[in-house]
Amino acid sequence: MDHPLQAYFIDNAKDGRLGKYRKFAFANIILVTVAVTCVFSIPGFIKANTVLLCVWVGGFYLIYELGVAFTTSMPLIQKLSYDTKLRTKWTQRMRIWMIVIMVPVYFYIPIVTMVDSGVNNLGRSFSLVSVVLMLILAAVSLLGVYWLKEPRSKSTGAAGEKLKVKEIARMFVKNKPLLIQTLASVLSNMVFSLSSAVSVYFLKWYYAADLSTGMVDAELYAAIYGVYAVAGLLPNFIGPFIAGRFIKKFRSYARAAGALMLFGVFLYTLLSILFFTDALRVSPYLYIMLIFASGLIMGTAVVPVTLLWTESADYAEWKTGRKMSAMVNSFNNMTGKAQTALSSVITGSVLIAVGYSVNSVTGNYSGDITRLPGMITGFGIFLTVVPVVVMLLAWVLYRYFYPITPEIQKQMLESLEKSRSEAQEE
Repeated sequence: MDHPLQAYFIDNAKDGRLGKYRKFAFANIILVTVAVTCVFSIPGFIKANTVLLCVWVGGFYLIYELGVAFTTSMPLIQKLSYDTKLRTKWTQRMRIWMIVIMVPVYFYIPIVTMVDSGVNNLGRSFSLVSVVLMLILAAVSLLGVYWLKEPRSKSTGAAGEKLKVKEIARMFVKNKPLLIQTLASVLSNMVFSLSSAVSVYFLKWYYAADLSTGMVDAELYAAIYGVYAVAGLLPNFIGPFIAGRFIKKFRSYARAAGALMLFGVFLYTLLSILFFTDALRVSPYLYIMLIFASGLIMGTAVVPVTLLWTESADYAEWKTGRKMSAMVNSFNNMTGKAQTALSSVITGSVLIAVGYSVNSVTGNYSGDITRLPGMITGFGIFLTVVPVVVMLLAWVLYRYFYPITPEIQKQMLESLEKSRSEAQEE
């Protein structure tokens, strides 16, 4: 809940030597780096005392949360330019950079193992790898923010008046693009969460389990899962490069996002047909190929969906005359956190709903063997039918309820650009 409060201070901040948003970007990098470094480098005397350990971890987690709430990438993009082509290019590059950052995370354990072969202390190896990675990322990020040229802008409101709570509340109530974007993005992200969580179980029981005994071929499952993991990573690299073409083709972020949701509907409809006709059993790699295509759709959709949050901030400024991009960004962050928590609940609910019963030691099915096919069918429904319905709803929201058409977008951005030019001339 600290995000709205910090966003209020960010939106009310004045331009200074470090700009309006850059100073918060510096704070974001420094606080997150310090917090993560300290959590992974706990002194021995702290570890030996439970109370001190709780205080240490809890304190630095709060510092981490404080730093995350100072994320200003979206407000910076909105302030730098109203040019949709430039915004698309910057968002694409930012997404690609985020994926590149994740590569060491995927290989974190192998890196730690390699370092530990020389250190011979697993705890110290974890700390060394974590600290070195964070320092490298922090150095690159700090240089990027330092080299960024943030333009000066007129103070918030007339005569530099601060935003009032009433104005913020009115913005949320009247900002229809923000409401539709929130609902649609929650739905589309739910598909990704379901697919990622349930696929792990589906692959194991649909392809690597003996339905007559409930026993799992661990080696076969490991081989299948290894291919699945690689196939799930690649679309995130490819998607951002495709996104620009979609936005150009459909002339707006909402229409591009909607088109990608519709492609998802067709894909998951095909997956449903293959599942219910049992054709999907031909090979696990057929399923993985379709999941790769789904990942490509979602990886591409990330760029227009991210830009829709920026467009919602534009709309707020256009209708109110006040910049509230940090507040819109905080709402995006809070929605993401709530969705992460909800995803865990949904995954647990799915397992309960399908009657998941597994021996924690052997990994084999421990329930009534006659119910095993029903459990697999339950997983299949959540991986096929549910995504069709959810993505169809997201498409309907973007196609019929999102109010900013290409024409309105052009009018809005021209008006905002004119206001900025007039303010700079004053």
